[in-house]
Amino acid sequence: MQDTIRVTSEIFTNEPDAFIIPLGELDKHIDKFKKIHPWNMDGVITIRAGGQEAAMGNYMGDLWKLILNALDELLMKDITDFSCYENIMLKHIKSSKLDVLLFEVDNNGKVLYDFKPFVFELLNAGEEFFKTVTKNLGGITLDIDTEESYDYSGVIEYLNRIREKYIKLFGK
Repeated sequence: MQDTIRVTSEIFTNEPDAFIIPLGELDKHIDKFKKIHPWNMDGVITIRAGGQEAAMGNYMGDLWKLILNALDELLMKDITDFSCYENIMLKHIKSSKLDVLLFEVDNNGKVLYDFKPFVFELLNAGEEFFKTVTKNLGGITLDIDTEESYDYSGVIEYLNRIREKYIKLFGK
């Protein structure tokens, strides 16, 4: 497919004050996260390719973890469903003429795109999210009583293991 596929992440929350921050501007808003439990770091992941678009929202780190788990499952089967606030389906459609990934979010669009570049774009966008959050927020001390943190180092390792499996399958 000739259109470029793009995956973006935006972080938002209503607690203690409502705000929306594009991932690339996270470093300018670090103080806002000192009072927010990581479970309240909501977000929207949007996938665009040409006129196609799919968007999903939920707890931001969990959304990306669900996508990683689904990509891992697609190595062994052709379809995986997962649920957050929406029902989301990833389906690998392969025939003699097609090798595409369908990403469909109930009531929030779908994107059908060549399988290999779509998988690697999702992995790259997930890695960008986890590394950006860990780099900018991983070391902050929360002003709330919680043992949770914004350090996603372990998830980054999991993402890299999935990427290696796809590299073995497709090459770079």
